[in-house]
Amino acid sequence: PSPIAREITRRALASGWFKEVKDVNGAQTQEPSSLILDNKAEAVLIAPKEGFEYALERGGPIQLLINAINAQRAQQVEAYVKQIIARVVEDRGANDSVGVIGLDYKVMFNHYMDTADFMVPALMVMATFLVMLVVCSMAITKEKETGTMEKLIASPCTVEEIMLGKTLPYFVIGLAIVGLVLFVGVAWFGIPFRGNLWLVGVNAALFALSALAVALIISTVVSTQQQAMMGSMLYLLPGILLSGVFFPVANIPPLFRWMC
Repeated sequence: PSPIAREITRRALASGWFKEVKDVNGAQTQEPSSLILDNKAEAVLIAPKEGFEYALERGGPIQLLINAINAQRAQQVEAYVKQIIARVVEDRGANDSVGVIGLDYKVMFNHYMDTADFMVPALMVMATFLVMLVVCSMAITKEKETGTMEKLIASPCTVEEIMLGKTLPYFVIGLAIVGLVLFVGVAWFGIPFRGNLWLVGVNAALFALSALAVALIISTVVSTQQQAMMGSMLYLLPGILLSGVFFPVANIPPLFRWMC
């Protein structure tokens, strides 16, 4: 509760890039790092015990805790906070051109700001989705294009058995891709694995089923393999761009954010 703290808060909220976490300043007994561990905040700015005024006068360090699960987003948060503090220092008549005000960064969940920790799991999902969506939809459409689908329907097999026979191989291939990329990411890139393996398997199976469902819908609507490929790309590209891999979801316009 100091003028500088209020000024930093005002500038941060006015920039439009930050939202204030409610009932944080009143919880004096709560550890600042627990706000990030409990997923209540993405960044926590901590003044020295003497206050922000002491930091401006003596150059005391100001600590910034950042959630760096998304390394690119964490770098943006760091740059914004540094710029806001620099403007506050400048408005108060202090000269921080030589870096008098020390900003002590502590990055959580991704200490080295390594993009691979975020991109390798994303590539695992994209590769699985791409293979199952494109290949499965084209394989089923090929049966329609060559006229063998009628022969399959006329066979003693039921419709459920035909669909299961057409989708089960790609389901297995999709799970194999997830396992392969997960192994390479942990063994080669050193991605930390902190979750339950069975939970990853269950989510991968549900994801594979949803991808195969989309592939079946596309193969039902189109008539040729070229149409199946174009339909898959038409669905895949917006899905990747709106997934938050390349752009933070918070930066996507609300209308398109609901679409993803």
